[in-house]
Amino acid sequence: MQHSFTSHADYKEFFSAYWPTIASIDRWAESNEPGYPGYCAPCQRFVELRVERNADFGEATNLRETLSCPCGLSNRTRLLLTVLSQNARSGERVALFEHGSALAKRLQSDYRVSTSAYLGPSARSGEKCKHNGQSLVHQDMCKTSYDNDSFDVVIHNDCLEHIPDYLCAIEECQRILAPGGHMICTFPFFGQNRATKVRARHDGDRIINLLPPEVHGDPMHPNGILAFYNFGWDIIDQIRSVFGNCSLELIVDPLLGFLSNNCPAENMNMPPVVLVAKKRLTTERKSL
Repeated sequence: MQHSFTSHADYKEFFSAYWPTIASIDRWAESNEPGYPGYCAPCQRFVELRVERNADFGEATNLRETLSCPCGLSNRTRLLLTVLSQNARSGERVALFEHGSALAKRLQSDYRVSTSAYLGPSARSGEKCKHNGQSLVHQDMCKTSYDNDSFDVVIHNDCLEHIPDYLCAIEECQRILAPGGHMICTFPFFGQNRATKVRARHDGDRIINLLPPEVHGDPMHPNGILAFYNFGWDIIDQIRSVFGNCSLELIVDPLLGFLSNNCPAENMNMPPVVLVAKKRLTTERKSL
């Protein structure tokens, strides 16, 4: 099942109607630990989709971060690749704000990819660095070293919630995209809620936690990284104000391993969604 959403009312109506069905499919998948027969679209083969404990919700397994193919691609990353294939052509220029991942390796086989990672405020965007034995390029999503209109596609995968000024990062993605280019991304999204929940904020050099700290795992940072936001529907409106065209793509398919995060609390459940924003064909930018 695939559906595209552009309004909060449509999203809430759909979610209210289908959440019980989605939740029942999630429970079925969870009951098949350590895995069940499925299909990896990027690999184009039938595989066992692994069901593994990770950033869970009590006794409930977080399916968004598992249902992994042996190739290393999880539910979330395969979903992103599927939506990418619907909006991009092989050989296009792609900026990916991650490095060394299974997603990065898969993209490099089909696209002209520039990968990067964020290594902290002391590094300069565009600087080549060594990190844990890897050679990589540092980029700050709020101020990259890329020229205007450099890419056909910009991809970021659960990054925005960790950026205090995420609106600046959104505008930077718009700047480096060519007219007609796409930003394709994921982030923890609680679309049943209209407003984004602010969990923490910067005060000079200090971080002030407004809610109990929520730390997400990250391969570049062994101690994890702080989430500043739990995004509601308002981020969709904010992205639309920058890009002009924005939709939320939902795909539910147990065979492909596209399921929700399996959180039993309805207001914290995250269906399998990817955001797609298309830059205006003119070079005019609309500021937030």
